[in-house]
Amino acid sequence: MSDTTEGAAKQLRDAIAYVLMQIEPTYSSAADRLFALLDDVRAVTDNLSEVAEFGGLKGQEKLARSSEMIEQHLLRVENQFLFLSETADKMLSQATDLRNQLKDQSSDIKAAAMIATNARVVSCSIMESDGSLANFASDVSTLLNATVRELANLKVRLFEADAQLIRMLPEIRSMKLIVSGHTRLRLRLNELVASVRAEELEMAAQKSERDLDRMSKELEIAVSLLQVGDASRQRLEHAQAILEKADEGPAAWRQVIVALAVEQVLDTREAVLVAHADLLPELRRISDSWHRSLGHMAAIAGSGVGHTLSEVANLVAAISANLTKMSGDLGDIAPGMSVLAEYYGSVAVASQATSLMDQEMHLLGVNAILVSGRIGQQGQAMMEVSRQLRDATAQIGSKTSRIVELAALQEMNANIFSVSLTSNEDLETHARAASLEKEVQQLRETLEIMTATMEKIGSGDPVLEAQHGLEGFVDSMNRVFAPIRHMAPMAVTDPGLQTLLATLRATYTMQSERVLHDRLFPEHGSMSVPEEADDVFFG
Repeated sequence: MSDTTEGAAKQLRDAIAYVLMQIEPTYSSAADRLFALLDDVRAVTDNLSEVAEFGGLKGQEKLARSSEMIEQHLLRVENQFLFLSETADKMLSQATDLRNQLKDQSSDIKAAAMIATNARVVSCSIMESDGSLANFASDVSTLLNATVRELANLKVRLFEADAQLIRMLPEIRSMKLIVSGHTRLRLRLNELVASVRAEELEMAAQKSERDLDRMSKELEIAVSLLQVGDASRQRLEHAQAILEKADEGPAAWRQVIVALAVEQVLDTREAVLVAHADLLPELRRISDSWHRSLGHMAAIAGSGVGHTLSEVANLVAAISANLTKMSGDLGDIAPGMSVLAEYYGSVAVASQATSLMDQEMHLLGVNAILVSGRIGQQGQAMMEVSRQLRDATAQIGSKTSRIVELAALQEMNANIFSVSLTSNEDLETHARAASLEKEVQQLRETLEIMTATMEKIGSGDPVLEAQHGLEGFVDSMNRVFAPIRHMAPMAVTDPGLQTLLATLRATYTMQSERVLHDRLFPEHGSMSVPEEADDVFFG
């Protein structure tokens, strides 16, 4: 090998080795950056789709429907609890009325007993009396004594009922506080839902989506253009292998083999420059799209919707918990109120029995009037006392009827507390609240993830970093390959050299290598092995 050829070969080996040390880390780093950015872009695009869907008409309608359904249910529960609270107040008032009625009843019975005694005295003092009035009065006295015993029993039962009602008072009164807190939650939910004006959110998300979609396509093109890195690496490695063959054959072959390696290297450099002429503008377009999208996402992050959604999610969770608590509280109250209903029911039954005696006494009073009326003028005193007896027994009967009525009302009101809050509508509302909480929470998390991703990739500029790395590589490659010059082509007639060239051609993996080889040595085209497709770097 001549000194010139030897020098060219050494210079070429050194240049190839230097470029090969840079080419793989440079292109791998650029590809990794773009692939990572592409993954982030796709992830953020999916997040933006959720945001845009929420901000759109359907998303807002869904939020409004869920909120309205929950509000209607909350109003129903509030009204039910307020009704129960009012019922409890009514029971307290009626319990006082019952005690007063029993107290008045005792006074009326004492008065009636005195009238009955007076009737017996009057009946015995009138000669014309046949003793019927005295008998009626005695019967009334007997019934009054029985009524007194029943009243004593009623007072015991009423005392038990009052004691139970007093025990239930703290829980009953707490219902008003529960309703008050529930109302505050409902009103706050209305305020929050009304404050979520997502039209701007939807517009920003759609604009960012369009930019990211454009950017995704540009990234795919850029990644495809980066295949030149792996293709160039393979071609330079093949050029190294060709140079090794230059040392194996006769000296006459060496210039031809070195010239072939030189041309493959220079053609590789040209392919890199052509690819970069397309790649670098593509990277600039990607960077522009990315920065526009960052601006739109910054608007989304700064909109405060994420914070509002977080509060909505927390509020819906609190409402669900409050509904469960209200149902549980009513469940805790119900057994005690059921016992109270039994107490008042027994009061009503006992009062009903007393009412029958009252009716009998009143009938005796009426009969006494009829008997007194048959005696004539001498029976005026009997008539007067008979009327007093009738009126007294009527008063007792009226009080007893009121006691029966009040006891029945108390029993009915106490039973109202046994009504469960857990209806199908309640279960559906709980499910809707849970679903709304989950959706809002998920959207809030999506916004947080999107913001975090934006901050992560917005803190640097992966596209610019990749661009700088590639530009640095091209400058370095041009500087190293600058001294390499084309060598004059030579005709090949030596059969051994022809065989070697054919063998070298068979080692090529890319069409560009074979095309160059056949241009340099057209006489070997017919000797070529079947052509294979170019190697692919990114699939």
